[in-house]
Amino acid sequence: AERAGLSIGSLYKYFPNRAAILKALYEDASLEFARVIGKMTLQILDMPTQQGMTQTMRNVVAMHENSRLILLRLVDELPELRLQNQPMAFHNLVRSNIRAYIQHRNPQLRPKEIACRVFFIERIVFSCIDGYLTDEPQGMTHRKFASYLGNIISNIIDAPA
Repeated sequence: AERAGLSIGSLYKYFPNRAAILKALYEDASLEFARVIGKMTLQILDMPTQQGMTQTMRNVVAMHENSRLILLRLVDELPELRLQNQPMAFHNLVRSNIRAYIQHRNPQLRPKEIACRVFFIERIVFSCIDGYLTDEPQGMTHRKFASYLGNIISNIIDAPA
């Protein structure tokens, strides 16, 4: 309400309840995150994998730092946000970008192998970022974290078939 310049009462003119407000926040953040990820994917397509992944991880960490409560924690509060069958769901949008990048880098891979790599990359990235931002390990800068994570992801992407 504060961001929109409205009173809380006015906000409920547009949304029937708290869950609807939270769902709208989640959808807005998801679409923006996916849009930025899509744009970054296009920018790094022809970079060496490790360089591209490190650059992407820096950006992803920064975006999660600003919106992780919406993108990661809100799903715990509103389980209906986990609708995996909706094509515009946050994780589906991210998955499609990961899949496209892997296919571009490794056109010889079979769909099942691509799906396996997408699974691991998605789980590793979101778990590591959430842990990093929650635990704030001493001596671990965003740059260092992104470099480590970029290396891990690069190894999965570039692994032989």
